[in-house]
Amino acid sequence: MHTANRTMRSCWDIRRAANAAFLTWVLFAAAPLSLERGPYAAEFATSVEIPGGQFRRLRMPNLPKDVVMEVVVQPTGQVVVSLLNEQDALHFPKALDPVFVGSVDHRFSFSVTIPAAGTYFLVLDNREGVEPRKVRLAIRAERGAPAPSARPPSPSAVPPSGATRPDRL
Repeated sequence: MHTANRTMRSCWDIRRAANAAFLTWVLFAAAPLSLERGPYAAEFATSVEIPGGQFRRLRMPNLPKDVVMEVVVQPTGQVVVSLLNEQDALHFPKALDPVFVGSVDHRFSFSVTIPAAGTYFLVLDNREGVEPRKVRLAIRAERGAPAPSARPPSPSAVPPSGATRPDRL
């Protein structure tokens, strides 16, 4: 039985890694390098079984800075959802600076902007639960056009050279 559990866990890990790799490839490798044409997006959906007293992590490698992630979580009971950078994932459950943490009962959605480039983990935590939880996830990641460059002020915003400001009262 112990070997069967190990095999099931390794199959789940392989599927999870393949799904995360596919999401990353669709979002970043398949998108053209130029952002001038507008935003690029990728969507990913899966379901995860979390036994009571355990947690699962979904690894999202090499996310660029300023990617906007929208996440929809639908568990069969209460779980805690966290989005952590790689350093905080090493210290889980005592993350120092999580990007997001929230408790979910039925359905919850949130949106975050990735603060720095790197590897991130979506952690589904059922450590306080006794019953197993099935969690359905939908993730949409999008990177937009680059921020507009600084423009000089318009001519109407700059007073003429000989103009004076009215006296203050």
